[in-house]
Amino acid sequence: MQYYGSSAAWDEVVLRGQPAQGSFISFYLREGRVEAACLVNRSRDASVVKRLLGQTALSSSELAADEVPLKTLLRTEVTRRSNGGARSHREGEK
Repeated sequence: MQYYGSSAAWDEVVLRGQPAQGSFISFYLREGRVEAACLVNRSRDASVVKRLLGQTALSSSELAADEVPLKTLLRTEVTRRSNGGARSHREGEK
């Protein structure tokens, strides 16, 4: 078991995976923000889960959908080009 983040209070818990089979992630959200996560037999997801902490604008259905790769849920970032323009992309894209 691994636990990341800190949340003394939350208003939603989203389960991803199969608790009955002993492999899942519990995401603890407060006002739509990922505050903490508990991973059980999901260490392969730890690096992405840590990057999801603090993010908003994620739907509960996306977080719960085990068939959706967690990496695709990382927040879209805005980067500045040298000419002053901006473009947005998901992390990991070029």
